[in-house]
Amino acid sequence: MKFETEIENDNNIDPCDIGGEIYNAVKDMTIGTVRIMQKHDDLSPVNHLYVCLSAAAGALSVAAKIMSIPDVEKEELGSWAGLPPSREAILAASLLVARSTVPVAEGTVIEYSPANLKAALDAMAKVLGNPDHSMLAPDMVRSAARQSSPAHFHDNTEIVIKKAGIHTQH
Repeated sequence: MKFETEIENDNNIDPCDIGGEIYNAVKDMTIGTVRIMQKHDDLSPVNHLYVCLSAAAGALSVAAKIMSIPDVEKEELGSWAGLPPSREAILAASLLVARSTVPVAEGTVIEYSPANLKAALDAMAKVLGNPDHSMLAPDMVRSAARQSSPAHFHDNTEIVIKKAGIHTQH
């Protein structure tokens, strides 16, 4: 099976637009939930953090499943789909988000790319203490393997800012 992230639609909606919309929706919903908690006298940052991390965990769980689609026949995907994502795949998704997300004064820039995937998989290998990526989608791992390892995890910040045309001071 080929690793694809294409969204089929009749209106040719750009996945980047959809991604931006869902990012804003989840962010706004999470902020709204924390405000409701505060109005009900729950002023605990620990509780607020738990709510925020729970929202992120839901999205990361879905991303982890997408990142770990096995190279099997279509008939076998049904049984795989019913399994929870592996913790390794959740880690890979988390690291990919951390590498691809660049907060700037004007907002947030998110750039998913094979180079960012390579950085995330390199970091995953360091965290886990081994370079085993067998739980991830083979085509995705091959795509990342064609990239050079970054000098450090966030060495892409200036490049992303330039691509986005945003001028900030650090």
